[in-house]
Amino acid sequence: MKLTIIDQKEHPIYLNDDFLQCFKPEEIVILCVPESKSFDGSILQSISTDTTHLIMRVLDKVDEDNLKKLEKLEYIGITSTGWWDQYFDRDALTKRNIVVTNNPTYARESVAEAVFATLLADRRKLFNLSMGEVTVEVPIGTELAGKTMGIIGLGRIGGRVAEIAHGFNMLIISNAENKQKNVVNVDRETLLRNSDVISLHIPKSAGVIISKHDFQLLKPTATIINSAGSNLIAIEALVDFLNKNENAVYIDLSYPERELFTKLLSCKNAYLYPLFSNQTQEAYINKKKVPIDNLCKFVLGNKEINRVI
Repeated sequence: MKLTIIDQKEHPIYLNDDFLQCFKPEEIVILCVPESKSFDGSILQSISTDTTHLIMRVLDKVDEDNLKKLEKLEYIGITSTGWWDQYFDRDALTKRNIVVTNNPTYARESVAEAVFATLLADRRKLFNLSMGEVTVEVPIGTELAGKTMGIIGLGRIGGRVAEIAHGFNMLIISNAENKQKNVVNVDRETLLRNSDVISLHIPKSAGVIISKHDFQLLKPTATIINSAGSNLIAIEALVDFLNKNENAVYIDLSYPERELFTKLLSCKNAYLYPLFSNQTQEAYINKKKVPIDNLCKFVLGNKEINRVI
């Protein structure tokens, strides 16, 4: 067996004791690549043709052409959450019987906590205060208790957001088909009309889920927290909504693309953050550890892995 790990830097957690029970040190190659080489096809072309197992960040396309030289490859472990159709050729991987796993929960707590960190900052007007200015008039905020949170996407992260919202004594509604304790299932229009806070937790591949028409249904004081992807919202309609409703708020935790970022800069009630929601020590460790656990289970014949193919 031969394992290749593709990352941007080495990390000692890759070589823990459990891992070394499955692979000998001489069977492991850690390939560090710069971000600038992403998706140009050269990364996979540079790894050994003897590679049987691969752990990688999403830094290159895995398609039929790139797989041709890797005739012995039987496993790919993705270090991130989700599935990336634009970079992974499902048909080619299935044809080769290559197992692919991902890392769906590494930042579950981190992202859910970031939603409430920014929501509380908004509701208690912390954005309007400056450290040390103790003589200024303090703005009046609002409590979360008794407010309605609408969650679009009740998966691992959305479900955790619901649990935390319940702790704040909020009413939680969702249009998701799956059921969860303390969450009231409603149709999409009811969610949009009744939510004081809307939190988005669905894949970017879903496309636009809040359209121009949908903004006509929202409360003029609604807060939208987007930790999933800016492409999920009709940006022009969002800008118009924010400009017409000065008490509405948009918080983007998904690191919006430059074009979208520029359009939203004109809105005083839009708060755009770099991608910090998954940046915690715990998430960083999980991002390295879980792919190793998945791989070891696969090698040892345990089917309880986060398999996507």
